[in-house]
Amino acid sequence: MKKKLKNILKKIKEDYLFEVIFVFSNLLNDLILRIVTVRNGFSPAPILMELFFLTNISLIGLAFKKESRPKFFITLSVLFNVICI
Repeated sequence: MKKKLKNILKKIKEDYLFEVIFVFSNLLNDLILRIVTVRNGFSPAPILMELFFLTNISLIGLAFKKESRPKFFITLSVLFNVICI
């Protein structure tokens, strides 16, 4: 069981690192923005909705080749940050 979990985490690290970084960095950005603006950043419904949205957007990135995925995720991160400003 422990070895299987290590193999899964190793595969995520090798193949899907940009996706994980994209989701967590934008989720953190959304959380900070929500705390600053509405002062209720820890409400679970918006966090889950944002997690669902970012996960679906990251699934679109899987349609690209592995070499061009970082460009896609960096572009989306910049776009989401500009929208937040």
